[in-house]
Amino acid sequence: MNKFTTAVLATAVALGTPLAASAATIKGQLDISGKANIDSSDFTPGGTVDLRHNGIVILADGDFADEGIVEYSTLAHMMDFQLKDFQQVVYTVMGFTFTANQFSDITVDGDDVSFNATGIISHADYDDTVGYLNFTTQSNVATASFSATTTTPVPLPAGGVLILTALGGLAIARKRKKAA
Repeated sequence: MNKFTTAVLATAVALGTPLAASAATIKGQLDISGKANIDSSDFTPGGTVDLRHNGIVILADGDFADEGIVEYSTLAHMMDFQLKDFQQVVYTVMGFTFTANQFSDITVDGDDVSFNATGIISHADYDDTVGYLNFTTQSNVATASFSATTTTPVPLPAGGVLILTALGGLAIARKRKKAA
């Protein structure tokens, strides 16, 4: 096998080989409405949030809704949790789980409560994905709204393919120059 053939084969193999694994991250938004036991919850840092364990999905889009995985009025299971920065499951719905690991912006104004959480949204068919949760209760009704969104992954640049194509072109040009 001559050098030209070797260079062309090496370029073809390199172009056919992924430069990085393409992760199947979760993309989308999931909103859940449920009930919080305001009187038995402690919304101070480290306190426990007491939920009534069942909520319903009021919005699902992106990967949450693909192929009807999660639809409007799907039952969601919510867990009591502490406002502490360590891993703890907050909700599960149709195989999606949100595990919080950091809480911030805790605001209490009477029965109106809000806070944010950062954590991991997981599902067996996807890679674990960083997600954000916003929690609010509204006007003494003790309805808790969870809005979980994921980050949009930054696409990998096509620079690697361009470099490999350029190297292949240089190998071909070099071969032609030597042949002339």
